[in-house]
Amino acid sequence: MTLPETSEYRELVQRLIRATDRASLSTMLPAATENAEAWPFGSLVMMACDQDATPILLMSDLSEHARNLARDPRASLLIDGTFGLTDSLTGPRVTLLGRAIPDADPILRRRYLSRHPRADFYAGFADFRIYRFTLERCHLIAGFGKVRWLDGNEVIADAPWREIEPVLVERFADQGDAIAKRAGLVIRGKKSTHWQVVGVDPEGIDLRAGGDVGRYHFPSRLTTPEQIEAALRSAEIG
Repeated sequence: MTLPETSEYRELVQRLIRATDRASLSTMLPAATENAEAWPFGSLVMMACDQDATPILLMSDLSEHARNLARDPRASLLIDGTFGLTDSLTGPRVTLLGRAIPDADPILRRRYLSRHPRADFYAGFADFRIYRFTLERCHLIAGFGKVRWLDGNEVIADAPWREIEPVLVERFADQGDAIAKRAGLVIRGKKSTHWQVVGVDPEGIDLRAGGDVGRYHFPSRLTTPEQIEAALRSAEIG
């Protein structure tokens, strides 16, 4: 069996992070009493990511997992890329290890709310904060016999379009359905109508339609925003 090169593992982890809108977060629940044991605590969280693929979370200080992180910021995120497979265990999934730290960077907030627009209702509440998940290690299972540990710095990319992303989103705002068609995306949510462009980075375009999310991956990493239109023109429309 020929195993993928490290670069292929890295690209798969990046794709899993960028394509998902949710993850399983594990934090450490403190011992209830002095002589008791601490326990891992798992919960569902909605997730976005920065342009460099750093995960972004929004959590209330009142939640159990946020309280756990205030004591110990170490955490893990499980991202499941096996949806729709007959045998889920043959599909890709990755466990991210790192530290979840509150971060008031407005760009993180913008990217999270673009990915999860309904969160805008409560994101302004005093007890809600954006967290940056500082990635340290990744455990990827890419399929049967394809298992690899990667360091966080192998996965995190540069983010040259971070400041100009709103301009790019606006430029392609009316092409959401066409881009989704190129990507072969299917709307599953009953209330979904049209695909909207919600994010752009050198590796692809993020889309949302109601409760459905999707991504169009560029054939290769782009180095200038001007190359996006050429990449879209070169894609076949089914």
